[in-house]
Amino acid sequence: MHKEMILRNCILSVRIVCLFLLYSQHCYADIYTTAVQLSRVSIATPTTIVKTDGKRIRVDISRIPVGTVDTLSALCPVSPTPGLSRNAALRIRHVIPKNGLLIGSEPVEIISSSSHQPSSYGFTTDYFTSFSWGAEDCFSVGTFTYPQSSVFWPPTVVEAQLPESITPGHYQGKLQFRAGLGISLFTSPLTGQQADLPSFTQILASAGEVTIPFPVEVKNSCKFSNSGITLDHGTITYDEAIDNIASATTSLICDYSAGVAKVEIKSAGVTGVKTADGIDIPLSNGWISTLSVEGPSGQHGSSIEIDTSSTPNPMLRFKSTLRSTKDSVLGPFAGSAVAVVTML
Repeated sequence: MHKEMILRNCILSVRIVCLFLLYSQHCYADIYTTAVQLSRVSIATPTTIVKTDGKRIRVDISRIPVGTVDTLSALCPVSPTPGLSRNAALRIRHVIPKNGLLIGSEPVEIISSSSHQPSSYGFTTDYFTSFSWGAEDCFSVGTFTYPQSSVFWPPTVVEAQLPESITPGHYQGKLQFRAGLGISLFTSPLTGQQADLPSFTQILASAGEVTIPFPVEVKNSCKFSNSGITLDHGTITYDEAIDNIASATTSLICDYSAGVAKVEIKSAGVTGVKTADGIDIPLSNGWISTLSVEGPSGQHGSSIEIDTSSTPNPMLRFKSTLRSTKDSVLGPFAGSAVAVVTML
């Protein structure tokens, strides 16, 4: 008797995802400014986390530890009045220029800054505090500590898009901004004698440039042209099912045509077994699918490596080969796996 098994809706789903490199590093900076009223800023070691995702970079600067102090040595902007003490309202302004992020010597336009507001110049943030001193002591203001001892208030996350001219490699990154001090003086009690708060232009002109360095590695990032592919074996007989092959193609699209990409198939939710032909994925109803990926040069298996500098945007073929076991039974079946691409 001829044995026949009808298999319906035999679909093997392959979900494709990409892994991206996260790169972390610590940095420090001593900041000197040339502002008339702000002579020096000392910054303790901040933690800087740099993440590159293809052509996008994210610089996360955490809160500065306790100990950040400004030394103010400004002349009193108004004439001292004998016997009258003074209070000063301070405005500290930080400005990050639009191109204040450097990767090597290449300026990178900043898209956003979490703690700064967009302006025509770039991104700015202000906060206020106050101090007081004696009537005759207008030449030595003293020291002032930032709120929460943090130059970045709140912690700053800067995002930017890397230009085409920046290729994969190791770079010295720099985040540049300006720290300016606006000061508004008034008497206590108020007698009508009051200085105007310097304009934004004045603050910016007198502010010193601050640079926070950090190392960064720009790596090639690749993705598949399809978010997922389906390997459909269709409706087949038992005889046709043995060693039946279903395949589909997708392209590997990389940000840069440089570097070696590794494409690997991994099991999802089940235990796969790697073989010389690929990786065996158990399916429902006792069947096995041997999944493999084939590259443009004929290389194949559960994982392959491709030199994207010699083969940009290579075409890949994913293949499913059905295998029976002693537990194979009639009926539909399905399974899934994940294809992962990493840059070596």
